Amino acid sequence: MKLFKGFVVFVAMSMTALMACGADSSSTVQVATAGNAVPGQGLSQALQPEVNESYVYYDIFGDNETDLRRQMTQNGIKWDDGKTYDALTTWNVKWYYDYYCTTEGCTARSFLTKVDITFRYPRWKRPENPPETLAAKWDNYMANLIIHEIGHRDLAVEATAELAEAVAALKAPDRAELDRQITALADQRMTRMNSDEREYDATTVHGSTQGAVFP
Repeated sequence: MKLFKGFVVFVAMSMTALMACGADSSSTVQVATAGNAVPGQGLSQALQPEVNESYVYYDIFGDNETDLRRQMTQNGIKWDDGKTYDALTTWNVKWYYDYYCTTEGCTARSFLTKVDITFRYPRWKRPENPPETLAAKWDNYMANLIIHEIGHRDLAVEATAELAEAVAALKAPDRAELDRQITALADQRMTRMNSDEREYDATTVHGSTQGAVFP
C-alpha cells in the first residue's frame, strides 16, 4: 500500500447583505477529531472533519445609522456574483486518504478532511459615548449576523462529514475505480452543498428573517 495523493475542492458562498472594505484580521481554531483507523484495516469509521476558522474585519465609522449603513453599502464585500454583502463566509475543503487493498478489492483508509472557514464581518469603530440606542441596535444586528454566517459554516462542515461517511462505505475492484468513485461522490456532495447554501439564503432572505438587518 502506498499513500495516495490528496484531493482539493474549493467552494465559496456568500452570506447576508451589503458590506465594506477589509482591515485587520484575527483568527481562532476549532478542531474536531475522531479516532484513527485501525492499522492494517480499511476505514472502520468516518473521521470527523478538522475545522479551522479565521476572521477578517473591515472597519466602519460613525455615530448614526445612516453613516454606518452607507459605508457598508458603498464599501462592502464584492463577491464574484456581482453583488455586495455585509458579511461573507467562504470555505476551502480538502481531503486526503490512502488505500487498503486486498484480493477482494480496495477501500479508502484514513480518509481525512479539513475545512478552512473564513468569516468576513464589519467592525464598527465606535466613537466615545455612542448613542445607546445605536449601540444596542448594532449589537443586536451583529449577533444575528453571526448566527446567519455560522449557519453557512455548519452546512459546509456537515457536507464534509457526510462525504467522509459515504467514502467509508465505498469498495472498488482497484485503486483507479476507487478514485473515480470518490471523485464522483465529492462532486455530487459539493454540488448539493451549493444548492443547500442557496436555499438557506433564500429561506432566510440572506439573514433578514434571523434579524440580520441594519438599521
